[in-house]
Amino acid sequence: MIDEVQQPDIEAAPVRVTRRQRICGVGGSVVAFIVVYVGLAGPVAFLHRSIEFQPFRNVIETIYAPVVFVVENDVPPFSGLIKAWIELFA
Repeated sequence: MIDEVQQPDIEAAPVRVTRRQRICGVGGSVVAFIVVYVGLAGPVAFLHRSIEFQPFRNVIETIYAPVVFVVENDVPPFSGLIKAWIELFA
């Protein structure tokens, strides 16, 4: 039985993150957030219609206010796609 954890003799070199890697990481995270945020608009719209609990509905209306703005004002490239996505969950 091993009583103590053995540490490697070689020390790890410090990792240096370049500016390009940092920008790509932040950019990728922003894109992933937007995709998930808009992608969940359809299922959330279904929940909004089916759940009658008013505090829940108020939170959803606040969080998804930008998506509602885009759909209601017919912002050209996105409005049609978001409307179609939401109607799939109607």
